[in-house]
Amino acid sequence: PTIPMTLIILRSQVKNEVRLGTLLGLVAAINGGVAGVDVLVSGWMAEHWGFRSVFWLIAIVGFIAVAMVAAWAPESKPSSGIKVDWLGAVLLVISVCSITLAVNEAGKAGAANWFMVIVGIVIGLGFFAVFWKWENKHDQPLVAPKYLKRRSTWGLLLTTVLTMTGVFAAVNGVAVSLAQNPTAGFSMSADAASLFLLAPYALIGLVVGPFAGRFAPVIGYGNLLRIGNAASAILLVLLAFVGVNSKITLIVAVILLGITYAGIGNIVLNNLGVVNSPKDNEGFLPGMNSAAFNLGAGVSFAILPVFMVAGSPAGSDSAAGYTTAFLVAAVILAISVATSLFIPKVTAAEAEGQVV
Repeated sequence: PTIPMTLIILRSQVKNEVRLGTLLGLVAAINGGVAGVDVLVSGWMAEHWGFRSVFWLIAIVGFIAVAMVAAWAPESKPSSGIKVDWLGAVLLVISVCSITLAVNEAGKAGAANWFMVIVGIVIGLGFFAVFWKWENKHDQPLVAPKYLKRRSTWGLLLTTVLTMTGVFAAVNGVAVSLAQNPTAGFSMSADAASLFLLAPYALIGLVVGPFAGRFAPVIGYGNLLRIGNAASAILLVLLAFVGVNSKITLIVAVILLGITYAGIGNIVLNNLGVVNSPKDNEGFLPGMNSAAFNLGAGVSFAILPVFMVAGSPAGSDSAAGYTTAFLVAAVILAISVATSLFIPKVTAAEAEGQVV
């Protein structure tokens, strides 16, 4: 929730839409990885000092961030008469948690306990039904049903989940596994895979992100999102048919995904959560969109590795599983391009007539 809160603060302080888009893009890009330095530093620390040192680093950086927020971040005052919908929060957490656990269990494929999968889904849907009924009658709901019914809400959330499902595990799981696989892949070490794949991917996303945020209000958030996701789908197809046999193609395609997803798709989706949020509840859509990012990432790792392992089990020299996983990811991203059409144009946040 830290990043959505930061984006909301920017929204309240910056009135020029082009400048706002640039700053939102910068923050969202940093959230995607600090130019890949985080991956390299944490990997080096874990190798030399153990994993505990990484958690100490996270804690130290966190304390520094708290001090900076206390010193420089603008403060807001709580609205009078506003109460937290604690029961709604509990019901929603149980619902989302149950469905997430069911998806994770289903991701075990043949080893999955399908009874537990069904129970998790039933519990999740049941608690969501109770949550929906409670929110409809509550005078200060956590998630107002009237907002959930809007295309600007469900269209964005659906697109975010599908985008993350298609990209997240494809880059952070399938591509990295292919690079390190000694029989079906390229036998790269973990450090080398981070250096040549994940670090450049994050670095180029950080560079492109502010530009994507700046252009989005000018050429249209939806247009830029569709360009980014369609390009990402094409790159995944390239990985499926060429990247599995060529280390250079694998590296180049992943780096280019740093432009199309980390630098464009991720940025536009984060920004849309802010600029499309209801004026009387500005924290609603950024918070829901953040949950959609996390849900999509979890579903991605529950789905794509199943195809990868099924077609390229340990010890196999066949890359068929990697090809299938990349193709499935590309299809999911293509669907996200279609669902993005449901997101209405953000006329209030798109700078018609402004130049970059």
